[in-house]
Amino acid sequence: MLPSIGDSALPGLLRNATARAKSDLLLHTQEMTTGITSTPARHLKGDLGAISAIDRRLALLEGHGAVTRAAGLQFEAMQAGLDRLADSADTLGAQLRIALQSNLPDALSATGGLARAAFDEAVSALNTQVAGRSLFAGTAPEGPALRPAAEILDALQTALAAAAPAGAPADIPALVQQVKDWFADPAGFAQAAYLGGAAGADLRLSPELSAPAPETALAPEVTAHLAALALGALLQDAPQAVGPQARAALAEASATALLGTQSGLTALQARTGLSEARVATAEARNNSETASLSVARADLLGVDPYEAASRLEEARGRLEALFTLTARLSRLSLLEYLR
Repeated sequence: MLPSIGDSALPGLLRNATARAKSDLLLHTQEMTTGITSTPARHLKGDLGAISAIDRRLALLEGHGAVTRAAGLQFEAMQAGLDRLADSADTLGAQLRIALQSNLPDALSATGGLARAAFDEAVSALNTQVAGRSLFAGTAPEGPALRPAAEILDALQTALAAAAPAGAPADIPALVQQVKDWFADPAGFAQAAYLGGAAGADLRLSPELSAPAPETALAPEVTAHLAALALGALLQDAPQAVGPQARAALAEASATALLGTQSGLTALQARTGLSEARVATAEARNNSETASLSVARADLLGVDPYEAASRLEEARGRLEALFTLTARLSRLSLLEYLR
């Protein structure tokens, strides 16, 4: 005698069969839509080595992609900041030369105010933030790279006053050297004005390419430029520059220093430009490799569209048959059975 299915068990079997049919329908619909198998292990007959290697490489490239995007944005913004420094050096140097040629004390004093404004602008450029990260602060990008310009100049004045004997006559060459030394001294500008961290490690842009860490506000080219601007700012309120000759000598020293910093700023801009180019190269290579690997992944996991359509139609027919059977069983009655 053949075994039979009890009436109480039949609804449960139908529910299970319907659930499996719905699952198969969703699976085949997804495969039909994406063209990618939903069961990689079965599709590749258990050989997942190649697809695992591709996925690991894609994940690595995705991580490097985040680095290149952030680095490209930072180097571009840094280049803009360095352009501001270079432009201020050219403009202020020309203004100092014009004031010296005019031989008017008021002109030198006015140029001192322009130098002070240029120093403020330089500090502002070095404190620029992009996406909440300070550009020239090294490994401490959460805050500004430098203290406010007024605090830096006050610290410089304090250091100059401590180094000058009381009542000593003005010695502009010595003053100029003291200013330059203070900006270059780790115990001077770096300690009194710099708020950032070290330059940090090189940036890994791809598995094969890297770029030097971005420069900080402690780069020698930057501190030399700030020192030249500070010399001009001292024309306005330096107690050492009290006479016309002293003012003229200080203005000449500032103009000469600004001219001397141009080559350094140009070299710094060139290094930043090379880093920008390296980032662009790495980004292009990463994108190209990502595209190639994505194609290879699709080839490995791709399904035949006609086969996928057949399986989808089969799953839909099976589900419709189950729905029809369930509907018929739900309408069964003793009268219909006796007929």
